[in-house]
Amino acid sequence: MDTAPTPALRELLILRHAKSDHHDPSLADFDRPLSERGREDAHTIGHWIHHQRLHPDYIVTSPAKRTLQTIRRAKSHFDLDNAIVCHHEPSLYEASLDDLLAALSLIPTQHARVLMVGHNPSLEQLLTHLIPENHSLEAVKLFPTGALAQLILPANWQTLTAGCAKLINLWRVKALPAITSQP
Repeated sequence: MDTAPTPALRELLILRHAKSDHHDPSLADFDRPLSERGREDAHTIGHWIHHQRLHPDYIVTSPAKRTLQTIRRAKSHFDLDNAIVCHHEPSLYEASLDDLLAALSLIPTQHARVLMVGHNPSLEQLLTHLIPENHSLEAVKLFPTGALAQLILPANWQTLTAGCAKLINLWRVKALPAITSQP
């Protein structure tokens, strides 16, 4: 059974794409694929989301190759009995904090758990913007590739103000425990 948040709250999962491949210098940044480790990490993240019963009902992602590959691999582990809407949002590539907030404000109100897949430094800026200033975050490598944050937000995607969220978890793919059985 999925543990979706109550209708009075929204839940945001913020996922930085998995590790990308830098071996081909002729590729534009937008076109860089995942590395072998990134492909493995994307599956690990998807399995973790499934294991934690955090299946999103809406996904918004940057259209960059590495983000699309990350979500395609991760999504293979999701509970697809629930309707998942996946939106490729061009403004998430090289986004500012305002771009991310604007993209979130466009999410239809019926979606209670959203997964946003994108890039740093903007995802890290979004995370630090949404959680209260008095919340201590590890400054070194706050949001490395493959990091996943879970936040609880107010009921309206259009009213996300500074400090409005509660950080529930921040997972780094390298630190995830091995999952040997299904929940």
